[in-house]
Amino acid sequence: MIMEHEKKANQDVKGRPPSDEEIFYLQLGSELLKSSLQITNDILKQLIGINSVLLGGSIAVLDRVLDNPLAKKVTLLSFLISLIFAIIGIMPYEKKILINSPDMVKSFQKGALRHKRIFIWLSASVMIIGFVSAILDLLY
Repeated sequence: MIMEHEKKANQDVKGRPPSDEEIFYLQLGSELLKSSLQITNDILKQLIGINSVLLGGSIAVLDRVLDNPLAKKVTLLSFLISLIFAIIGIMPYEKKILINSPDMVKSFQKGALRHKRIFIWLSASVMIIGFVSAILDLLY
């Protein structure tokens, strides 16, 4: 049994050099991994800006536009909660790591990305609830 394993281990590995397209996608994948946290932070910044404007505009305008007091409250509260989720999401991800440990850095990056993506989805979902509340009141 050991002899067969040694024969397999000593066989030459045959392959081909990567194509230009494969090299391009390998480099792109590396860049995407490096920039993913920055992209999620940029999205959270945009959600903070959008929800700030929506909340401020809703406070100024909703009394004249929406008839149902419950719809006004749901809309305002949704934009406020969405803003809070975006602010929490943009806060630095806190976890102790050793930067000279690739496994710990990988785990940190995955955890930070997961944390930020959860708050992106929460913020966006609650913001949509605010829009739906306002639109339903306008339609009915």
